[in-house]
Amino acid sequence: MDETHHSLLAPLTSEQQRAVDLIAGAFKAEDYQWPVYDHVEAELGKHDLDAIEVLQSFPTLAGWNYGALAWQRNESPEAEVGLTVVGMWHSATLRGYLPVFFRLVDFLVALRKQRPTQRRAVVTLTVTSDEFREYWLSARQRLRPLSPRLTLQLTKHEYLLGLGSGGSDESGNWSTAVTRRIVPFEGMGSIEDYVAILERLVDRPPTIEPILDSPLSLAASLDFLNAVWRLAHGGDRFFDFTSAERTTRLAWPVANADEYAAHLSAFADIFREADKRLTKGNRSHIHPLGRMKTDLLGRVDKGAATRVADAIQTLEAIITLRDAGQHADAGDRAVRAAEQLGVPYQPNDCGTAWQRVSTEAINAINAIREELNGVA
Repeated sequence: MDETHHSLLAPLTSEQQRAVDLIAGAFKAEDYQWPVYDHVEAELGKHDLDAIEVLQSFPTLAGWNYGALAWQRNESPEAEVGLTVVGMWHSATLRGYLPVFFRLVDFLVALRKQRPTQRRAVVTLTVTSDEFREYWLSARQRLRPLSPRLTLQLTKHEYLLGLGSGGSDESGNWSTAVTRRIVPFEGMGSIEDYVAILERLVDRPPTIEPILDSPLSLAASLDFLNAVWRLAHGGDRFFDFTSAERTTRLAWPVANADEYAAHLSAFADIFREADKRLTKGNRSHIHPLGRMKTDLLGRVDKGAATRVADAIQTLEAIITLRDAGQHADAGDRAVRAAEQLGVPYQPNDCGTAWQRVSTEAINAINAIREELNGVA
């Protein structure tokens, strides 16, 4: 297939190529770490180029924020501006790393296929950079291992591979959860193969099926959960509802992107404030409802644990969508969250997207309330 048939692989303009070469050069000079926006803006400015104009000119897959750049359109001076694997292919300096990427993907797919399972429990496959290092040295018969910081960056912005939450340290040593979404990428031998799979999977944003109106509104489901929570917690409420305007906003229709963002923000604030008042358990930007999860899993029956954990994961996915509009580093997680919820990452029909999100929220809240009611 002619690579020019893929918009992501079409030849770059001279301005785009200058930006790619600038980012790639900084990546090599800084031991596989991407430059910040302040540096990119200043260097492009030396050639009378507007950084925003150049960076926003790169094509992306329709409906998804994936292209050559790993940048969340964040103009903060400290925001990282990186390259995806597609961007690396456009760089003569970094193109040689693509075979490592293909080998890494095949390694992860093989482990996913070998993953043991249990009849009554979900088994999460977690792979580390040390495991890939051992594989690389044995399979490739190399004397020098790859930098874990390099292999981290080869997958960090490839969110369509479906790699789950993990972590990394200052040296780049990483771990990642491997989901079934990586399987279609097995056996890639070229960047054309990779982009063809991407286009097949995500060129069309997920279709939102018509959703019947719930007999229980989102605001009402919050009230119902609060009542059951009090029964199970000696009269203590979970939600405080300090802002009537913010709570009632959840019942308003959504007409545009600003209102969609405001609804997500209102929802996230209500749950974050409630979780903050709990005292046991750990909460983080990745798991903002960590204390709620700890509390509930310590109360509900063992057989209900999976249902409750899944419901909390849904609520955290909605919070992640909100965070993407506020923090650039939440962008990759938000794309995965949108896919989990069944909505486009950047919806054209915000009203229908909010209907889907609110329905998923109601279902999750009701699941938690039902299981908690069983032990209240």
